[in-house]
Amino acid sequence: MPAPVGVFTVADRADWRKILRTVDIIHLPPGGSESMPTVLLVDDESAVRRSLRKLFEKGGLTVREAESGRRALDAIAAHGDIEAVVSDFLMPEINGLDFYDALVAVAPHLKNRVVFLTGAARDPMVHNPVEQRGVPLINKLEDLHIVMDAVKLALLRK
Repeated sequence: MPAPVGVFTVADRADWRKILRTVDIIHLPPGGSESMPTVLLVDDESAVRRSLRKLFEKGGLTVREAESGRRALDAIAAHGDIEAVVSDFLMPEINGLDFYDALVAVAPHLKNRVVFLTGAARDPMVHNPVEQRGVPLINKLEDLHIVMDAVKLALLRK
C-alpha cells in the first residue's frame, strides 16, 4: 500500500496533476465486487450527481446519493458502509462548512475522507475555510478524472 497522503487543496489543474502522479498505483476492485468502497455523493444538481455516479461506478465504487447536506447526514446515520464523501460546497439549506462540521460530529471516521466540489474554488471566502480544515477542494467538473483521483486519495486516508 502507498505511503499515507498529506492534506492538499486543489486550486488549478497543474498543481493537482503533480500531486496525482503518485496515485497511478492505486487500484480499486473491479465492478461487481462486494468489497467495493462506498462513496456518498452530495449535490443539489441531479445532472452533476448523474455524471459523477457514472464515473465512480466505472471506477469500481459503490455510490449512494443525497441532494442536500441534511439528506446526506441522514444517509450517513442510516448507512454504516459509507467510506468517503464527495460534496458540492455551495448548496441550499446547509453550506459545505456547516455540513462538514456536522458530518465530523456524527461520523468522525469520515473527517479525512471528504472531497468538496465547487464552481467558486478560487474565491477566498470558499477556499480559505476549506483549507483550514484540510479538506480537498476541486473546481467543479473541470476534469471529472481529477475528482475520481481525489476520491482514491481520500480512501487511502485514515
